[in-house]
Amino acid sequence: MSPAKAMVGKAMIVAAMANTVFFILESFFLLSSRLIKTAFVLTNRERRIHVEFILGWAYEVMKLLLANSKLTIK
Repeated sequence: MSPAKAMVGKAMIVAAMANTVFFILESFFLLSSRLIKTAFVLTNRERRIHVEFILGWAYEVMKLLLANSKLTIK
């Protein structure tokens, strides 16, 4: 396989992983915004903790996806 094809393949894998992570984040933010609007009102501190949890979870998912694909981002 030529180096150009290998680079395109890696770029496609990274794009698919990023798309997956953004889909997961979007789903969580939509869910959390509905919960905030309908079920209860959070204080600023609780909102910050909730967002930090979501971002931390998404970071862990991205690390797992990168580990499974054996790619490194330089």
